[in-house]
Amino acid sequence: MMGTKAKICGLQKLEDVLTAVRYGADFIGLVFVPNTKRRIDIVVASEIIEHLKLRFNRRPQTVGLFADQSLEEVNDHVQFLNLDRVQLCGNESTEFCAGVSVPVIKVIHVPETVSITKQVSEIAVQVDRYVNKGHLIALDRQVDHLRGGTGMNFDWSVAAALSEQGYKFILAGGLTPANLPRAIDLTVPWAVDVSSGVETDGEKDSDKIRAFISIAHAKKLSDV
Repeated sequence: MMGTKAKICGLQKLEDVLTAVRYGADFIGLVFVPNTKRRIDIVVASEIIEHLKLRFNRRPQTVGLFADQSLEEVNDHVQFLNLDRVQLCGNESTEFCAGVSVPVIKVIHVPETVSITKQVSEIAVQVDRYVNKGHLIALDRQVDHLRGGTGMNFDWSVAAALSEQGYKFILAGGLTPANLPRAIDLTVPWAVDVSSGVETDGEKDSDKIRAFISIAHAKKLSDV
């Protein structure tokens, strides 16, 4: 069985991207959301992507992250950078997603709750709205106005319940090499997504990137 896919997000430097590629990341995430600390300049992103194309025959898919930006801006980035996918982290509708020129990952933000049963039902309704249109879902922690990269996780029993119902999703929010084995065992995600969890003092840490990808790929569906 194939292992869990790994996405390394919030990459801003070529050396960190090369580390992720070298250790076998399936996706690299480039943030284009204004006024966020991991935002990357489009010219820098272009240079990194071009470097990967020239250097590697096999390389991870590049995912551009956006939140409540115009469809024109999203598609302009896709065309200029030749992105493989777009991850939408805001309140984008299914109609908006349909206008994106590459496959979409739609983030569903999971709030804190006292009723897991009610929350699973409410999240499932949101998930169905996008899944039924052919989009991939990422589950992340809802933290006020923030759009990911918070280093905080949500109650994984929500994701576990959705997994038991047959939903395919990317698990995000507060993942680290230390808690990843338990997260995968409990929720059985299609992929796992990390940003701050592979950083030390705000900078990407090559050892943590290697460990995260290695753990994800070692966790086969038959193991959980």
